[in-house]
Amino acid sequence: TTPSTKASRSSGSAKSTQANKNTLKNSSHEQPLDPPKNEVGEQTERPGRKPEINNDESMALLSEDPKEWSELVENLGLQGVSYSLASNCSVESVNNETITLHLNSQHEGIATKGARLKLEKALQESYGEHVHLNIEISSDALETPARQKDRMKEKIQSQAERTAESDEAVQALKTQFGAEIIAGTVKPIN
Repeated sequence: TTPSTKASRSSGSAKSTQANKNTLKNSSHEQPLDPPKNEVGEQTERPGRKPEINNDESMALLSEDPKEWSELVENLGLQGVSYSLASNCSVESVNNETITLHLNSQHEGIATKGARLKLEKALQESYGEHVHLNIEISSDALETPARQKDRMKEKIQSQAERTAESDEAVQALKTQFGAEIIAGTVKPIN
């Protein structure tokens, strides 16, 4: 690149940085920005933002049915440690504005402040800013989304092994050549 190209890039970068600073200043107001509007002037949702549910009934379902929590965890858009935290929790109770989760003590290390805050923010985006998160450590075996996934994987693996054992070609190889299926080597086909 030539010196003039470098200069134009850096000045463009400086303008871009200044624009970003202005955007950050504007986005830090206490009042939320108005949602975007379409051509007709109707409010539209921001891309990537989940609509608020603000429904006490839908929050109450969380404590009644572990499947509700599992589905919610998958739809919260969490990643990394915050996803792992949510997946290893079960809903203990939902009271007024507080969702209380139980986390088995063997997973206590993933309940970092950052993971808790990300999970709480995701819950607030789904149920409203009034929602607060409380995580309690438990020594009980809990029904969690992670356990449900593990059981499903085990079930699929077991079915794949049974299918392999009953396959005619595998049976012929066993009979003719004394072949054996080594435990754990059968992989399910999606």
